[in-house]
Amino acid sequence: MKKRILPSRNYYVFRSISESFNAGSKAKIDCEIVFKNLSLVPIQIFALKKGSKKKIERYVRRIKRLIELLLFTIRGLLTNEYLHSNVVYQTVDPTSDLLFALALRVLFRHGKRIIVVHDLESLRTRKLSHFFKEKITLRCFTHAILHSREMESFVREKMNFKGKTFILGFFDYLVSTDKIRHCDEEKFTFPQNGRFVIVYAGNLSKEKSGFLYKLLQRKDPPSNYQLVLFGKGYDPGIQASFVEYAGAFPPDDLPKYIKGHFGLVWDGDEVNGIGGRTGEYLRYNSPHKASLYVVSGLPIISWSGAAIYKYIEEYDIGFGVESLEELDERLKTISEDDYKRWKKNILDLSRRLSKGENLASILREIMDI
Repeated sequence: MKKRILPSRNYYVFRSISESFNAGSKAKIDCEIVFKNLSLVPIQIFALKKGSKKKIERYVRRIKRLIELLLFTIRGLLTNEYLHSNVVYQTVDPTSDLLFALALRVLFRHGKRIIVVHDLESLRTRKLSHFFKEKITLRCFTHAILHSREMESFVREKMNFKGKTFILGFFDYLVSTDKIRHCDEEKFTFPQNGRFVIVYAGNLSKEKSGFLYKLLQRKDPPSNYQLVLFGKGYDPGIQASFVEYAGAFPPDDLPKYIKGHFGLVWDGDEVNGIGGRTGEYLRYNSPHKASLYVVSGLPIISWSGAAIYKYIEEYDIGFGVESLEELDERLKTISEDDYKRWKKNILDLSRRLSKGENLASILREIMDI
């Protein structure tokens, strides 16, 4: 007797994602909202349970989830339920991604298998184990949605990915219109005194943003800008006259609190260029903070070697510098016309990202929906 083949449908793998002050969780939650808005059908493999802090309970939970994934795969093979359907999966961590990828490759073997890459740990950590896991993972998919052309080149040349690739450029940042300020027009038009307010949002710990603490220790404070910091991990023991710590807020609420002239995209240990693994990762990734600045109406200042800088240039929404040491002088050259043009250009992109249109348009193209 032949197995019954069910009609083709569009699915996504549902994951329980806890809301936090973390940009990573915000990005994944926003993706799931886009999936739902496109009427993709959720596949929930795991029972919804809160994670445990105890090591033994976490270990038992992982074993249970592995068994649940195995049973899900066996059921799918027996029923052929997903054989000709399409599926979207977003990355979590290299080990989980590998296990899911192998299952999805078998179950959706005649459909389109789409992976949304939030991070490539092989690029971020440079661990060989991550490289091989992610290489095998990507080969299980027919389509990959990536941050940048640089990440695409790495995936094709180093990981030998043969499927179709699509570039996001900027991640979507879903925000309701009542939470978008686009900055106080009265206070944050071009500053006639030449002193700009620059916002930096993210993980403010010395391990992640070491460059900040080197900047704060400079002997001569900048004359053309003030720095406003948002996020967790800030060391209040290090103070500077040109720095204000504005607190930490949930990612969904942050756009209504952010006020400034520019948003800064920088990472790593160094002020002169970038340094450390987190800094080097800027060559490939699209930082979620860049999207936050866009929906908040802030033109962007970026390291000029960052992958995201090409998109800042493309949309004409800011400028780049090689070193933060040159930022003070560079700001002297910004004209009022430059600033007005960047602010105007950012509005259309802001509306697009706040509605999830970047990812949605790519998925419509892939899935013909």
